[in-house]
Amino acid sequence: KKALDEKDPFTKLGALISLARLGNEKIQGALVESLLTFDYKSLSQQERFDLLRAYGLTFVRIGAPIEKQRVQVIAQLDPHFPGDSASENIELSNVLAYLQAPDMIARSVDLITNTLTQEEQIAIAKNIRFVLEGWTDDSEKKLFIWFTRAAGYKGGASFSKFINEIKKDHLARLSTKQKKVLASIINAKPVTKHPLSSNRHLKFVKNWQMKDLTPLLGSGLEGNRDFKNGREMFATATCYACHRFNEEGGGIGPDLTSAGGKFSPHDLLESIIEPSNEISDQYGSITFTLKNGKQVIGRIANLKGDDYRIITDLMAPSAMTIIKTSDIKSSEPTKFSMMPPGLLNMLEDDDILDLLAYILSKGNENDPLFQK
Repeated sequence: KKALDEKDPFTKLGALISLARLGNEKIQGALVESLLTFDYKSLSQQERFDLLRAYGLTFVRIGAPIEKQRVQVIAQLDPHFPGDSASENIELSNVLAYLQAPDMIARSVDLITNTLTQEEQIAIAKNIRFVLEGWTDDSEKKLFIWFTRAAGYKGGASFSKFINEIKKDHLARLSTKQKKVLASIINAKPVTKHPLSSNRHLKFVKNWQMKDLTPLLGSGLEGNRDFKNGREMFATATCYACHRFNEEGGGIGPDLTSAGGKFSPHDLLESIIEPSNEISDQYGSITFTLKNGKQVIGRIANLKGDDYRIITDLMAPSAMTIIKTSDIKSSEPTKFSMMPPGLLNMLEDDDILDLLAYILSKGNENDPLFQK
């Protein structure tokens, strides 16, 4: 009763999460009723996550709410989907999908097909796979076109199987007639476009050098930068392919979330334009010279038995080259970075400044760098 009557939102949500973990059917009604008292819009980002987590735990540990409360929870959450971040969208779609929210499908498919990051796309596609209401011919078509694209994404050893399992669950929802109509899309070959790239039509702008951009760093980063464009440029320059940023992106390179607190604008720009100037031991590569005279250059992923598994292409980390330890003549650290130069050459100078502002701000839209 103390948890249900608590006034402070943060404290109350923590207590309700603890109650949900108990899995006590007798308090489910009161628990959901208490969660319904929160005004979602007025909650902080952390409080929103806690609210969604409390709902998720309640439904998983205890079960579905009664019909009246199901409708009330949908009314509480549905107007705020999509939310303000990828993480929020994933959690919102998870709870709304469990409740079979009838109007979430169109918005979910739009997120799947238009959001920049692989994590958000896949998580939402997974969350909505058992939602039965709200599907249209258009949303089905868009989803399976996305599956064709997702089949060409790169990930770990079980990545393709994971995508296929999600696709199978969505296929199970279709009637025989729908499968026939969508057959050409369902059976289409994978598209190899990287998942973390923007839809902008790109062309070569300039082979940017430090001398070109250094003079712009002063006045160019005093404010009035474009947050949305900076995030898109993070994808356009393929940063997401190798780097984590605010829990999005790859894990081959260093996490850049805290880069804004470690690098000056000049040093950050230099690390992008001239990546081989300074190479961290943790992310350096090795040149293996084999006894047959061939060379293999890459990063050691692991040693399995008598074989080295080497990542030779950062854009395809799962496509490893395997070399036997007995075939190695010598090995030494490589003097150049696996991060290629020229990643900014398809961007205008304003795009580059927006990108730098996005990284320096740690992804904070309210940072002074974006203030008018």
